[in-house]
Amino acid sequence: MEKEMTAFDVDCRICGMSHTVLADEKDVCNWQDGLLIQDAMSYLTADERELFISGVCGTCYDKLSDCDDEDDYYDSGIDF
Repeated sequence: MEKEMTAFDVDCRICGMSHTVLADEKDVCNWQDGLLIQDAMSYLTADERELFISGVCGTCYDKLSDCDDEDDYYDSGIDF
């Protein structure tokens, strides 16, 4: 069965950039109903799945992941 892809616009809650993720609506519903996102939408990249999960884009996620301690977190240059 072929998937019917829908464009979902997701704004990063850190930088505010808008990202478009193509996903099947049924797969999104299955994820929202409790299926693990990597099982529901294995065709998405890790960054696209993270956008759905946390609302954080890959660039901002990488910057946050580089923070080793609380001071790095606040000095990361990301406007909270």
